[in-house]
Amino acid sequence: MPRLDDSVLADLAAALHRAHYSPAALQALWGTDVDAAREANDPAPARRHCLRLLETGSSARDRNLAVVALLFLLDTAVSEDLAAEALGTDLVAALLAGGLLVDEPTTTVEAGASTQQQSTGPNGSSEAAAGTLPGSRMLRSVLAVTCHPLPVGVPRGQRSGDDTLLLVADHGTFTRPDALDGEYVLGHGGAGRTLLDITPRGNVELAADIGTGCGIQAVMLARHAHRVIATDLSPRALDIARLTVGLAGLTDRVEFRTGSLYDPLPEAVDLLVSNPPFVITPRGTDTVDTGTEGTDTDTVSGTDDRAEPDVSDVANGSEGGGHEEASAFRYRDGGLVGDAIMRSMVRGAPAHLRPGGLAVMLGNWERGGDRTPPTAWLDTDAEETEARGAAENPAVTTTTEATTASAMVIERQRMRPAAYARTWIRDGGVLRASARWHADVDRWLQDFEDRGVDEVGFGWILLRREEQTGPGEKMAPSAPLRDLATIESGPGSNPAGLATFLETRLGLLEWLAQASDAELAATAYQLAADVTEHRHLRPGADDPTMITIEQGGGLAQTFQADPALAGFLGVCDGTLTLAQISAALAHLLGVEEDALTRQLVDQVRTLVPAAIIVPAGD
Repeated sequence: MPRLDDSVLADLAAALHRAHYSPAALQALWGTDVDAAREANDPAPARRHCLRLLETGSSARDRNLAVVALLFLLDTAVSEDLAAEALGTDLVAALLAGGLLVDEPTTTVEAGASTQQQSTGPNGSSEAAAGTLPGSRMLRSVLAVTCHPLPVGVPRGQRSGDDTLLLVADHGTFTRPDALDGEYVLGHGGAGRTLLDITPRGNVELAADIGTGCGIQAVMLARHAHRVIATDLSPRALDIARLTVGLAGLTDRVEFRTGSLYDPLPEAVDLLVSNPPFVITPRGTDTVDTGTEGTDTDTVSGTDDRAEPDVSDVANGSEGGGHEEASAFRYRDGGLVGDAIMRSMVRGAPAHLRPGGLAVMLGNWERGGDRTPPTAWLDTDAEETEARGAAENPAVTTTTEATTASAMVIERQRMRPAAYARTWIRDGGVLRASARWHADVDRWLQDFEDRGVDEVGFGWILLRREEQTGPGEKMAPSAPLRDLATIESGPGSNPAGLATFLETRLGLLEWLAQASDAELAATAYQLAADVTEHRHLRPGADDPTMITIEQGGGLAQTFQADPALAGFLGVCDGTLTLAQISAALAHLLGVEEDALTRQLVDQVRTLVPAAIIVPAGD
């Protein structure tokens, strides 16, 4: 593992900034077609383009950016001279001394009448080396250092170059064909990106990142939290996260702790985030530890840089009690049966939040039989959840903080067992239709069948601990918010960030949970500026066959409307209450006023969380 002090990391960050190492600059360097291939997990066109730049001659800026991309993104060896030109001689020496750069063995091959050096590559395969001359010393980076745009809402301008996120992680299947070991540390995956997008960025005193992995969440939290606690079970992951945080110049704000889940976090925090290792894997008699940054894809589909699990037990046909292990890969597999890892995370979070504190996490959950949804996991009267949790994970407990916390769950996707198994077996790099593929499919489907799992849901979870009352005050007794919505659309355009919308949605749901129908009827509402109405008519017809209300922001939801609702929304400008509008509409439509008011109140309870309309003044 490389050991680089903060001064070397600061020099590296400055050198990458001088080399214009950013997503926009890379796309400008190699063009949109090559960039699309990179997004599709194919590095070959980008690598070819960079090597050609070095062979054919180019500007110093393009040459230096190509060298940096080859070293840190494309996992390709370059000559020491080129590295020194791009990064500086002293910095290259420091990176060699610290172990980030290493010597790459080369072989000499005949290419026509000329002699050309080739790198043996990290997996022993022969590949052309960048900028080689006979006798050149070739260098390779043992870790990836990748660049990414900052999410909307993350503070910027704190130092030069901080408008680009730099992440240290292992080189993954983006550049390496072989299966990776169980200590692999994931970089900028799909779920990590999503968690960045849905995390609020208001200033807080103390934040925590549970299962930090490469430090992607911790380094962003440190931009708006006075102090951050980053935990992980893997010492190697913590070492890599330290490098990520050091590159950002935020070492003084982040404290690293070793341990599983909430074990290293005895205190309460203002903001807690986690992308836990939630992939449901057929279990054997042994389980693997938990704690690393979780899965690399939001809806477990797509082409992000994915790690491959250790499937040697499956390949060798080892046996356990019940089902053989199909994976022992720490970054995505929590080592517990079914979705027990998610129950542990959800039920434990409120006890680690300060009053009013917020927890944001990603995860998946099983559906079928008598299973309860994630919103029920917080409650002591969910007997099935208690029994299942105690059987599959003795650490699952319910606290007073959990039973009084608000819970908002947005289910973004559901997958049937065969699709779920196929997704994660493919993610493991198993060859389709091979003996291992068939064995893995059998284990996954048998596990789901034995435990009565019909589907697996994926989505976002936001939990807010109840606010503390002042001296002598008492909170009005009411049931805490438990909202589960399946919303597969969107997200839409959110200039203030998706996280801002979600936090607003949570607040609106909390208000609705406390508001009576009479209060809703007495409230004036404001129609959002991004809402449009669509009327569907037969040619020549006067009356629409369908009216839809469509949202441009938020989660880009579409709602069907009747003429009364369309008329109501059309005059929601914040001046008239629902009851006043209902009275006028009832007269125009010739319907009973009380019945129309009840209908509109019910519809308002659906439209307000989507921010189609909001209480005037909010």
